[in-house]
Amino acid sequence: MALGVRIKGAENLRANLGRLATLYPKAALGALYQEGQELLRQSKPFVPVDTGTLRSSGFVTRPVGEGSTQRVTVGYGGAAASYAAAVHERFLSPSGKFIVHEVGQAKYLQVAFDAYVPNYLQRIRDRIVRSVGRLGPKRGK
Repeated sequence: MALGVRIKGAENLRANLGRLATLYPKAALGALYQEGQELLRQSKPFVPVDTGTLRSSGFVTRPVGEGSTQRVTVGYGGAAASYAAAVHERFLSPSGKFIVHEVGQAKYLQVAFDAYVPNYLQRIRDRIVRSVGRLGPKRGK
């Protein structure tokens, strides 16, 4: 199960990110992937645990796309794919009872995402700028 997001507003920041991604594509891809990893890390405490299979199934894909339009997928599945969405949404179990989470909670990825998304674009920009600064020419030489 994976969530998608479309952030509205911040047109200037988005335009600047597009320019940075065009000028420094490797830095932009790395920043996007790092943000996905951080979201996954922040979601783990919310993931319900019975056997641990669901929590350990978290993943972040490598960025895909072209130009300044890139995306990563953050989700849970793998060996837990058959029940990841049901646990996330707190659907009825096969026996007809609501799934009760003794450890973790429903909406485990959404809760983490909602808390993480403020300043998301700014953090990506900052990561790109830091990366480019490390890769660029040394000043004063």
